[in-house]
Parts: sequence; structure tokens; C-alpha cells
Amino acid sequence: MASVMSQRNRPKFVHDGHMYTFEALDCSGTIKFWRCDKRYEYGCKARIHTSVETNQVVKKVNLHCHGGDAARVDIAEICTAVKRRTEDTMETPGAILNEAYHSTSSGVRAQMSATSPMRKVIQRRKCAIEAAPSQPMDRALIIIPESYQTYGDEHFLLYDSGMGDVD
Repeated sequence: MASVMSQRNRPKFVHDGHMYTFEALDCSGTIKFWRCDKRYEYGCKARIHTSVETNQVVKKVNLHCHGGDAARVDIAEICTAVKRRTEDTMETPGAILNEAYHSTSSGVRAQMSATSPMRKVIQRRKCAIEAAPSQPMDRALIIIPESYQTYGDEHFLLYDSGMGDVD
């Protein structure tokens, strides 16, 4: 199965050139129900059921009202790979995109969006990773990340009395 994630970072299932979004588990927890991801765009009623253990298709329900698009699946795989590489490495956007586009066929590359939107995706993903910590409920819960304790290479936070303070 191809590794594809949705815009909301949830897994998608790829089968025969179509992508499916997860809907639910059955009552016993052994079967996953998936819906065609074009259900809103085309009103597609196609569904598949897969086994949780083997991830194999157990049952197909209804037919697609649109054709499969293998290039769209390849593009989604590349975008997912770019997002994962952004999270795992500290490479520049250009290096990440060059590595992702290196093994891509020219037909798929022609259908992909321009480089600048992909750079924006990388920038947003990096900003989400390095986002500021959430607002603590209590002063004792304040934990200052290492990135906020330095400016350049110089430590400007020399002492933090926040941990274990009694209010």
C-alpha cells in the first residue's frame, strides 16, 4: 500500500488508482471502513473494507463514478514524503524538493504544482514543528524549551526557578 496522508495528517488508503479516507471500524475492531475521497467532489459512493491486521481489501461496495488517477496518487505520495522529510531533517526546502523530484517521472512532474507552493508547504510544516508552547494553566507547569533559552549560541536564560516552585 502506498503511504499517503491527508491534509489533516490522517492516513489514506490507495487501491487501484483511487484514494480512500478512513471512516470507521466495525464493532469488533477487525475491519476498517474507507470512503472514496472524491465523494464530495463527484458524489462518489464507492467504499472498501480492509482487514486491520493485513491491510488487505476484504470487500468493495459500489463502483466509482469517476476514473482512477495514478498520477494523482503519485503526487500525493511525493507530497507526503516531502512533509515527512521536513519533519525529520533540517535540510533546506530546495534540498528536500530536489530529493523528492529526483525519481519522479516527467508526466507526474508536469501535473504537480509549481515549486513555490511546495516551498510554502515545507515552511508551514517547519513552523508547526517549531511553534511556541501552549499557555500553561499554572506557573508550576511552565517549561521553557531549549530553543527559547538561547539567542544565537549565547545562553541568556541562566536560571529558571519555575520547576517545583510552590505558589
